[in-house]
Amino acid sequence: RNVRIINTPREVSVSCGLSVMFNQNNLNQARALINGGKFTSLKGLYLKKNNGRMFYYEKINIMGWHGRN
Repeated sequence: RNVRIINTPREVSVSCGLSVMFNQNNLNQARALINGGKFTSLKGLYLKKNNGRMFYYEKINIMGWHGRN
């Protein structure tokens, strides 16, 4: 599995300085882990996208999880 801990991108602008980066192919597994765990500091799940000129981040729904905004 290709999972890495990275600095949180500035564009996401959440309080934590660390993020977990994983391949989009593992999104369902990540959702299952998030929904099954007890995370006290998780702020959201974001998808890195490219519009042809630049990268941007889009917050995606994590079913069953009620995170803090």
